[in-house]
Amino acid sequence: MSALNDDGQQRQGVPPPYPGARALGRSEARLFFGRDAESRETQSGWLSERVLVVHGPYASGKTSLLQAGVLPAVAAAGNADVLPIGRVTSRPETGLREMPPSGYVDTLVSSWAGAGHRFPSGTSVLGFLSEHQATSRGNRPSRPLLAAVDQFEELFAVSQAPDDRERLLDELAMALEAIPALRLLLVIRDDYLAALADYSGRFPVNPPRYISLGPFGDDAAMNAITKPAAWSRRPFARDAAERLAEDLRMMTVTDVTGHEVAVYQSKIEPLHLQIACRSLWTALPPEADSVTSDLLRAWGGVDKALGGFYNSAVGAAAAGHGVSEARLRDWLRLTFVTELGTRNTIYKGRLAMNDLPDEVADDLVGRRVLAAEFRDQGTWYQLSHDRLASVVLQANRAW
Repeated sequence: MSALNDDGQQRQGVPPPYPGARALGRSEARLFFGRDAESRETQSGWLSERVLVVHGPYASGKTSLLQAGVLPAVAAAGNADVLPIGRVTSRPETGLREMPPSGYVDTLVSSWAGAGHRFPSGTSVLGFLSEHQATSRGNRPSRPLLAAVDQFEELFAVSQAPDDRERLLDELAMALEAIPALRLLLVIRDDYLAALADYSGRFPVNPPRYISLGPFGDDAAMNAITKPAAWSRRPFARDAAERLAEDLRMMTVTDVTGHEVAVYQSKIEPLHLQIACRSLWTALPPEADSVTSDLLRAWGGVDKALGGFYNSAVGAAAAGHGVSEARLRDWLRLTFVTELGTRNTIYKGRLAMNDLPDEVADDLVGRRVLAAEFRDQGTWYQLSHDRLASVVLQANRAW
């Protein structure tokens, strides 16, 4: 692969400007496109609101918004004290969560402190934030103190730790009461908003302000498709970008007569866009200096890209747990795809794992093949998006 640097010289080995299934990091702000309005709204809301909640469906780009869109902008402005991104559990994202051994408070304080900074176990949220204010550069207590917690749904995704959950929420409330400069940003999945609402009344500022992050509209999708490629000096032809956007809107379902029909959606899933664009980019011939409709046709389309993503995830999960890939594929098809080719939701207690380890389902959540939701005192699993149902069927047949 090749691209041009700012002086017009060729440079080799430029990585794809699309992250695929992972989130963009803070150092990748130059590749963050499609969320300009949401990013500006979150920046201003974080500075002005005592509690701001950014929410959206699974894999809608919330972490990318925070890491690559919001944090670099507020840090560059230099008008606030910004903590590292906080988490209430140090585990990778999985469906079956356990309370961290040190507790939610210790884990959050440790993540806010950042790498290389340790605080004694038992340090309260208020104690940590007060000490941080006292020792931070400039020692200006009136300067906004911006604290974010990503994937806040982790706090509600396990039923065995209600006391520890209550403690963390109480300590956040006490910190908001005692530190007027504190601005708290909570990033959470839509399906956990009701759980958060049950507790948000205890915050001294009520109600919080909410910002919704949904799928891409037309303009946002086109920006997310074309601008990273333009930055890498390998632009999309306009007709190719429009054709790719159209493909991203389409999904195949089986009607009641058993016939497959194409259904066009008004919005585009950010995860599918990033997976497709990365797949397309890596498939381009090295000599290609733009993305044309001819190259798009040769690539094979969005379902092929999602099939490759699914194949890679299932193969890695099977190998990682020492199980048969054929059995794993059969289990996914029989468990999570209905007879009409739509996705099925299954309670964890009813997962017929066919002698597969329980951890396999959680592994596939981390790889974004499955999504997990904690409700009704239990964990429920389904494919991460509707479109994956037809992808599972097609990819399994081809395999």
